[in-house]
Amino acid sequence: MLRFTDNLIIQMTRDCNLRCKYCYEGHNLQKWNHTHIDHETFKQILDTAIYYRMILGRIENHLDVHFHGGEVTLIPWEELKKDIEYLLLRKTVFPNLTWCIQSNGTNITDDMAKFFSQRNETFGLSFDGFGSTARMSQLSSETFVDRLKYFNDKKITFGTSG
Repeated sequence: MLRFTDNLIIQMTRDCNLRCKYCYEGHNLQKWNHTHIDHETFKQILDTAIYYRMILGRIENHLDVHFHGGEVTLIPWEELKKDIEYLLLRKTVFPNLTWCIQSNGTNITDDMAKFFSQRNETFGLSFDGFGSTARMSQLSSETFVDRLKYFNDKKITFGTSG
């Protein structure tokens, strides 16, 4: 199956710092605290997808890897960075490899921002629209706008979905 895909969505964690009412994991979030895919598992997933692309002669094709969650930025930064750096190393053998991170944008540190802006990869920022009652109240419209400004100021490429 991996030999035919152009998009690989990896659920890196189910842990999340928000408790959105609509979330399918809402009642299970406590049990996922501080859990995530370990580096060896990440390497196996990525290498398997690339292997199938390469042995079928599809190296010229594109492969998008989406770091998904939960909230991916809850993974300890040094561990997440190690996964991303491994992916970047794999770009040397599979040049059409791209990646993005889906996030609620609330945990981005200055170190993360610098790292992401230097690599010019995309962040997908999730929100449910301004004033939505489905989103946890702590993430108000003003907070979300502040996060958008932060991403813009730090020169992080991002898109939004709501």
